[in-house]
Amino acid sequence: MGKTHPAPLLFLKPEQSEGESKKSEEKEAIVCASSYNLWNHRIMNYEMIRILQQFKTEIVSLSFVSIFFLPICGFLFGCGCHFLWSGGLTHCNIHNPLPPNCPWCTGPLVLQMIPFLLVCLATYAGIRITRHFKKANFLRDLAGGLLCGLVTALLLALIYKNM
Repeated sequence: MGKTHPAPLLFLKPEQSEGESKKSEEKEAIVCASSYNLWNHRIMNYEMIRILQQFKTEIVSLSFVSIFFLPICGFLFGCGCHFLWSGGLTHCNIHNPLPPNCPWCTGPLVLQMIPFLLVCLATYAGIRITRHFKKANFLRDLAGGLLCGLVTALLLALIYKNM
């Protein structure tokens, strides 16, 4: 369970009665418990910051992939996909009943997620590969991961266009 701290020493002031001292003991015990909880939260926050520092390259690169995936789709297939904040899939040609339709955006949601997940996986693998050969460097690892993800997106576009 949790660590226990010894009860704080309480001294009775000459004008305090025994009932008042019990109330002050309870208040100090509550203060002690709340400061202990604050300390635990600080430790947990430091642990979370350490974890975020350890995986900052992966977080930033996967954020880039998430932001730029639809514009890359629009660029590769000319389908009309944009950034999420400017419409996303609303301008995609899958809403037009006439072909050609975007191969990444057609089909059920599970099939639409396959290219995105493969690009994310390739980005993560690119980061791990660049770290394997040299010591971790944020910019080099980020560039290696994003380059690997972009190459995977291009290969997937070639595969999907020929289907």
